[in-house]
Amino acid sequence: MSEEQCSQKQIGVPQILEKSNTCEEKDKEIICSEDVPQSLSHSEMKEVFRKALSKLFNSDPILNDLHPDTTFQEVSGMLEVEAGRSMMLEVERDDGRMYRLRVPRDAKVHQLKAALRTHVTQMLHREGSRRCVSWRSVWRRHWLVHAATGTKLDDHNASLAGLGIRHKDKIVFVKRNNRSV
Repeated sequence: MSEEQCSQKQIGVPQILEKSNTCEEKDKEIICSEDVPQSLSHSEMKEVFRKALSKLFNSDPILNDLHPDTTFQEVSGMLEVEAGRSMMLEVERDDGRMYRLRVPRDAKVHQLKAALRTHVTQMLHREGSRRCVSWRSVWRRHWLVHAATGTKLDDHNASLAGLGIRHKDKIVFVKRNNRSV
């Protein structure tokens, strides 16, 4: 493949799989490679796909804050927020760490807790941590409270909208009193 052909063609993941000759973009300079193997191992394919997905996310203004190892649910959730069918909530821990969660506009408290559990589990997995969070223990020791109104989210079937929670609102963890446990 000549340099002209290589520089004129944009290479995506399917094209890399179809051809043994590929073009790679490094520091805005396109390099042709004739010695790429016809078939890639699973780990090599995952790496090629992850790099292509990372480039796609970085170039898209809507998806640029997603992790390269993102799941379909995360992409779908982000697009739902942009379309106005979901809302973003910030959950703040006692130590100041923030979690940004996406939940449907008509979500209930138990769906918020499930989204928090999923988000923390994925975050720990991406960090390579082997820690396991006991959510039963977390909910015994903490309340979720709407920061703006001070409303406790103690009814699992209560609607978030009914509790006055809107897009981009802040939810905080508050330690329970020992007497109320």
